[in-house]
Amino acid sequence: MHGGAILLLFSLGCAALALWTLARYPQLGPRRPLALIISVVLLVVGMRLAGPLFDALAGLGHYGVALALLAVVLPSLTGAFWVSGCVLRTIAETPGLRR
Repeated sequence: MHGGAILLLFSLGCAALALWTLARYPQLGPRRPLALIISVVLLVVGMRLAGPLFDALAGLGHYGVALALLAVVLPSLTGAFWVSGCVLRTIAETPGLRR
């Protein structure tokens, strides 16, 4: 399978996991502006570390790429979509933005 197709399928799956988490546990996650900013900063740091960590795990052997996909890409993308959903939820709940 082509790497782009794998990344597309992983992205769709991670977005579905994050959406399910937001819908199933609506009270979970940051809601205050400072907590959101800290979450986004931690997300950016985590995504910056995900690339080198993926490369290190992918070079471990025959199953290294599969391990890297499950151990690095899946949590990283799910976290990115989840934090994005938390930010959008908080913006939507902000008083004065709805008509």
